[in-house]
Amino acid sequence: MSTHSFKILNASAGAGKTFALVKEYLLLILSSDKPTIFQHILALTFTNKAVAEMKGRILEMLWAIAFKPDSEAAMCKALLNELPYDKKQLQHKSAFLLKKIFKDYGRFDVITIDKLTYSIVRTFSKDLRLPNHFEVVLDKDELLLKMLQNLIDEIGTNAQLTQILLGFSQFKISQEQSWDIEKELFDTAQSLLNENDRFAVEELQKLDDTTWIILKSHFQVNLSKIENVIVSAAKQILQKLKEKNLTPDDFFKKILYTHFERLKNKHFEGRFNNQLELALKGDKPLYKKATSSVIINKIEELRPFLLEIYLLTRISVGRWLLCRSILKQWTPMSLLREMGKRLNTLQFEQQKMLLGQFNNRISKIVQELPAPFIYERLGARYHHYFIDEFQDTSVLQWENLIPLIGNALEGETSTGQKGTLFLVGDPKQAIYRWRGGNNQQFLNLLNKQIPFQIEPLIETLETNYRSYDELIHFNNDFFKSVLDILTSSRLKSLIKTSVYQKINFKKGGLVTLSFISQNLKKEEENQVYSLRTIQRIEESIDKGFEHQDIAILVRTGEQAKTIGKILLQNIIPFQSEEILYLSEAANVSFLIQLLRLVSNPNEKQLKKELLDYVWQYGPKIKEDYHSFVAPLLDLAPRPFFELLNCVYKISFQFKIFKNLSLNESILYSLSNFPFLEKDDSFMLFFLEYVFEFTKTHGENRTKFLDHWTQVEHTLKVNEPEDKNAIRIMTIHKAKGLEFPVVILPFLDKELYSVKAFPIWYNLKERSFNKLPWVLVSFSKKIKDFGASGQLFYERQLQEQESDAINVLYVALTRAKQCLHIITKNVNSERKTYALLFKNYVLSSRNEVYDGSFFSWGSISKQNGSKVDKMTKIPFEINTNFNWKQKLIATQYYRGNVVNTDIARGILLHQLMEKVDQAPPQKIIDSYYEGKLSKKEREHYLALMNQIITHPQLKNYFNTTNSVYCEMEILTPQKPILRPDRVVIESDHAAIIDYKSGIPKRGDKIQMEAYEDSLKSMGISTVRKFLVYTQKGLEVEELR
Repeated sequence: MSTHSFKILNASAGAGKTFALVKEYLLLILSSDKPTIFQHILALTFTNKAVAEMKGRILEMLWAIAFKPDSEAAMCKALLNELPYDKKQLQHKSAFLLKKIFKDYGRFDVITIDKLTYSIVRTFSKDLRLPNHFEVVLDKDELLLKMLQNLIDEIGTNAQLTQILLGFSQFKISQEQSWDIEKELFDTAQSLLNENDRFAVEELQKLDDTTWIILKSHFQVNLSKIENVIVSAAKQILQKLKEKNLTPDDFFKKILYTHFERLKNKHFEGRFNNQLELALKGDKPLYKKATSSVIINKIEELRPFLLEIYLLTRISVGRWLLCRSILKQWTPMSLLREMGKRLNTLQFEQQKMLLGQFNNRISKIVQELPAPFIYERLGARYHHYFIDEFQDTSVLQWENLIPLIGNALEGETSTGQKGTLFLVGDPKQAIYRWRGGNNQQFLNLLNKQIPFQIEPLIETLETNYRSYDELIHFNNDFFKSVLDILTSSRLKSLIKTSVYQKINFKKGGLVTLSFISQNLKKEEENQVYSLRTIQRIEESIDKGFEHQDIAILVRTGEQAKTIGKILLQNIIPFQSEEILYLSEAANVSFLIQLLRLVSNPNEKQLKKELLDYVWQYGPKIKEDYHSFVAPLLDLAPRPFFELLNCVYKISFQFKIFKNLSLNESILYSLSNFPFLEKDDSFMLFFLEYVFEFTKTHGENRTKFLDHWTQVEHTLKVNEPEDKNAIRIMTIHKAKGLEFPVVILPFLDKELYSVKAFPIWYNLKERSFNKLPWVLVSFSKKIKDFGASGQLFYERQLQEQESDAINVLYVALTRAKQCLHIITKNVNSERKTYALLFKNYVLSSRNEVYDGSFFSWGSISKQNGSKVDKMTKIPFEINTNFNWKQKLIATQYYRGNVVNTDIARGILLHQLMEKVDQAPPQKIIDSYYEGKLSKKEREHYLALMNQIITHPQLKNYFNTTNSVYCEMEILTPQKPILRPDRVVIESDHAAIIDYKSGIPKRGDKIQMEAYEDSLKSMGISTVRKFLVYTQKGLEVEELR
């Protein structure tokens, strides 16, 4: 048996990491003469599922060795090679230890790191100054959602908070992000608990409101000052040139004049992405070859001065861009401060503490108190540590473990025994940086940068025992081919030294790679990816694989839903945590909307969603969809359901329904809507959930709906894991798992983020501000902040590249026998997964076209029996019910002055809606008398006349064709659409939409939705016009 007390195992995918870890655990307990040694071992991993697997493997292996050693011959042989036992002695001791563990199972500590944190928090609650009867909460979502609800409830009563939330919603819309502001708030709130954000968030929490206001003013003043400095410097340069009688044409391509003219006019962005610096330094031409010697002498005389001012203004522009970026993110930062306050208040009021906030707090205890004292308080003394998936450990988690492990490694027990540490990880599978995982810690250990006095023994497992050799060869060759595309030297080194794996005894296997066209709309693309996935499934089933042998791995939950839909349509059994959310079951949503209708009887969207369900799942009727739905939307609930009863021969009475208790009203609905699915997994789970809710909270319908709004996106239906069904999951969820067949659709992700996103930027080296951390928008513009911005940007790109390649590595190494990759045939050089796969094929001198299909290896017919297909589970994705209208309820007028783009837009829409009924002058005189100033009346009158007489638009105002202003378009399973103006002649139509803000990509997407709806109604040709009014009148026709 090895005598090393500190071992590090670098184990690539499929290399037998779990086998090695279990073997090391068994060697430790079997070699000891103390039967209670397991009480002094702490094995740590990251999820409860991993804990269950590790515990299960240890106990199963002990049982097998004790009673059926031939079933685990490999493990028995490995143990006997290192232990001084024969086979019978090994069996006897294994049986003895198994009994001991079961007898004292509570001391068999294979736990999550969070569980260890929980134990320390409980033990040191007084030291942490926690309430006497506090509860540690592992699930953060419930408290965060409650905090957000409290936040939202203050809208309209707390002026400062209302302004922040209104600004936040406008900010998100201006960034062309989700209109689901509640989701955006929830995502923002995660920063309060994310370890990556902890330093920055803590600094924000330290500031009082007065200081926060002063800081904002400080940035605004600095922005103005820096702007003046830049403009002044530019003017100084231009004046010098004038004094020397130098003209723009005296300089090569007018580059110098153009540069400083734009700075003078405050056009700062992108100004230094040119060749001027090289020209001023003499590395590029500053003037033309034919320039006279007199002019050359003048320019050369000025060159040092020009270069000096150029470099100074570049620094100033960098500071200006940084200031502006910070101010743009001030509202989200203000919101984080408000959220932090309310979360702390809520925890204090409910005496609940989120575990995610304790890693930082307990670090002070662990760092300051002696380890023996901590062990004594914990009631357990650990001498031996096992840590699995170490590459995902966060900085704080590791720092909190170092004193405890160091005490065990560097000290001795009362009997003179040394402690041990066994670390297992794979830096290529580090895919949790976004939640605090720090892969660099593992790389440091592999490079022998050790926080202990003990040198480690480092072993690398080089053989892949999971996959067949064709899959191993493919991955070895593929990752070798990506090296030329990567920019991170650290990542290149990691791939060169550790990605190659040796093959095992399993010969054969199949890898396929198919390319779809990149010139497809999103909906068409999803359809093609789904169809290719179905083809791979059918081929696998034909080869004798069971459904449960197949896993479909995707990058996002939305992609999982897309695949889930196509499998449902083809009645193919599947399981997925990404899809089986209770709120997305159509029958459950139908009941929720019924309950909501009691409090919102005039809400059209609720009625439409009820009618959509009836239209899809109820008996078919002769009327077309629009004729069926439109007359019902304006009816009150009683006549609404009376007409529905008549059409569908049912007997639902809304008056009875609304007067029943919560449970009774749901059961009444189930009995009176015969086409409502009653016995699927979703409905049974929902009924049980409602019942449990009423036991603790009563039968109050409103209270339940408030609660549902908070938790609807977190409730999942659990199904048995041994079900014969295809697994659909994200690549992150698949880490650590293996499947005979893996299908990878949608494998076209960019290696770097193409969208701007908020990120914390360190300001400690910035002399103009005392705030050390600020939010900025991550994009190429950060490079213009200066040298630190350039370094920050490049470091972030390298991190993103590593994340992307690590995720790809995890995806490609899950398969045992068959690996099916589906990607795009891309033509651009933008770095994506698709480009990596295309380059790999091209490197073997093959051509790639749309629809190209390549394969390596083959697979023979498998032995297995087919199973019956499952019953279809109906579900759909429905529109969320959220709180936006509460924000819109804020005042649009202050006195008589319209003060927001939103208000101006609403006013213009109301005016233009009546333009076919009266001349613009009459509309303004009668409709807004007393509410607009004379100047504003003149503005809107001129604007209306400009619109109706515009050359591109006038034929759609002075017309005898059918005109629909602010009329709803109703389409099955789609939200209600309301274009501003639609003009229809025969099968031709024109859509005109007014926009008071700046042009956004979302405007075009919205117009495409209008167009699709009109075409579904038989309109063949649709012209689309966007009318922007923020800066005069701009009309854009979309093609």
